[in-house]
Amino acid sequence: DNYNQFNIWDSYKSIIKFIKAILEGLYYLHKKKMCHLDIKPENIIVDLRSNTFKLIDFGYSCIEPFDKCTKFILGTAGYIPKYFESEKVSKFMPKVEANDYIFINGRIPLVNDRHLVYRLDSYAFGRVLNFLKCIYKDNKVYTCFSNEKKNELMIDNIIKELLENDVYKRTSIIECYEKYFK
Repeated sequence: DNYNQFNIWDSYKSIIKFIKAILEGLYYLHKKKMCHLDIKPENIIVDLRSNTFKLIDFGYSCIEPFDKCTKFILGTAGYIPKYFESEKVSKFMPKVEANDYIFINGRIPLVNDRHLVYRLDSYAFGRVLNFLKCIYKDNKVYTCFSNEKKNELMIDNIIKELLENDVYKRTSIIECYEKYFK
């Protein structure tokens, strides 16, 4: 269980530092009109010496106008906002209830409004954060840090906004970064 050996996750503050770093990277990509489309723990490098984080594996990435990803579902099942019958449901990876790939008036939302493709990265990152928070809570050593509750609430709000089931209401990476870190 390698995820539990990361002493880098020693507080909610350390998770917020991680969130900010990944949001900055995704913010940059989205400003350049590019989506990663495969955000998952395996595609995030953690440098334990410098406490830095990097996104890797741009094999599914797509550039606006997103022709490839409006025709095909790209990304890793479990991290994209589409429910797959074969996926196991757990507290780490709850059932997907999102409407990104649900037909509305004969078309999926991503085809009707291609800017919604950016929100696929939002959802995937929200799944990563939910996974990380569950791991942290299962291994947390309780102490008397006064900021822990405030930081936990901030993380919960970010996760909730990124995992919004309605793609039209889901917070984009840019909105999330600007709301919480600017």
